Amino acid sequence: MPADIRVIRAQEFLRSTECGRLDLEESKRLLVEIALASPPSKHYDVLVDTRSAHSEMTVSDLLDLASELHGVRKSFAGKTASLFHARGLTTRSSSQRVPKTEASK
Repeated sequence: MPADIRVIRAQEFLRSTECGRLDLEESKRLLVEIALASPPSKHYDVLVDTRSAHSEMTVSDLLDLASELHGVRKSFAGKTASLFHARGLTTRSSSQRVPKTEASK
């Protein structure tokens, strides 16, 4: 069965504060708004593409965004994938970066 995937790109929902930090609450609100605007379907999955994000994101931020989509499963089949650049991803402490692996180089 062919896959039907709805791609949501970073520029559609990620927002930053005046200081350039990720505005997580506004970004989550917009992501849910986009998901709910799509007609309900059990036949497509969601791909959240954050590779072009200008704000640094933590692993926790990505999980928070994915969990927001969990609450709107009626809008899609329930499968969600995220694309991100490991070099822009930080751990919980904003001063620690996730180490590069051979796969992310």
